[in-house]
Amino acid sequence: MPIDAAKALAAGPRTGEISWDHRDVQLYHLGIGAGSPATDPDELRYTLESRL
Repeated sequence: MPIDAAKALAAGPRTGEISWDHRDVQLYHLGIGAGSPATDPDELRYTLESRL
C-alpha cells in the first residue's frame, strides 16, 4: 500500500511523553558497542550495573 504524500504532509506531529530507566540506557550502550574491548575499564563502566 503506497503512502499518500498529501495526507502524510498534512498530518500534524504526534506528541507524547517518553521515559527510560537505567536498563534502557545500558541496552542502548550495548547496542552501540560500549564495552568493546571488554578489557577496557573505561568502556565497562557503561555496561555494568554496579558502576552506574
